[in-house]
Amino acid sequence: MASFLPLSASRTLLLLVLLVPFAVGCDSTEEDPPAGTAGTYVGTLAGAQTSGVLEVTIDGSDASGSFALAGGGERSVSGSAHPPLTGSFNAGALQLEGGGYTFTGTLSGGVLSGTWTGPGGTSGSFSALLEGEGTVVAVYCGAYDTANDDGTFNLVRQDASLRGFAVSSVDGDTIDLSGSVSGNTLTIYATAAGPTANVATATLAADGATFTGTVNDPENPGTVSGSRCTP
Repeated sequence: MASFLPLSASRTLLLLVLLVPFAVGCDSTEEDPPAGTAGTYVGTLAGAQTSGVLEVTIDGSDASGSFALAGGGERSVSGSAHPPLTGSFNAGALQLEGGGYTFTGTLSGGVLSGTWTGPGGTSGSFSALLEGEGTVVAVYCGAYDTANDDGTFNLVRQDASLRGFAVSSVDGDTIDLSGSVSGNTLTIYATAAGPTANVATATLAADGATFTGTVNDPENPGTVSGSRCTP
């Protein structure tokens, strides 16, 4: 063990001044969660024959959630509630489990998204946006019907932004959707292709409870519709 010679008062003061910044900087090894990540995220989940609404709460490294499914290919606003979800949130990665369901995702650009698996080999995708004071978050469980295909068409709205999915009931193919809201007009596009790839245009009802519109594909025209659903 090292021993130290007595120091004069001035040398002691100088030593303290030099050591204080080091002590403050090394006081804690834990990092606070990134700003803006904590809170409740509300969104939608969808699969080939599944449609529903999801709510996830992030509190530091802890995460919990709840969800309800319309299921059975029925895309109605009323669904069945499932056991609560519990899990973790670390370095932007989400892991939740409950009732035979597993949700795995990431938080990026303010969007919580990923995939889920459930009993009987069911699976799909989810997307959720942060709910907060003064922020409008609404989830719509919907459907599309075109000349060549039909399936789920779910959207989650956060003020003027939209995220969601179109999932084919025929082959389970999933298109990640984004969009915008201007007045009562919804403009929806494939996220990977960008805003110029207009997938559909719809009109939101005056009370915000429903939307109806058209699929903008000359080779595969059709309709889209949805109703607001809650966890």
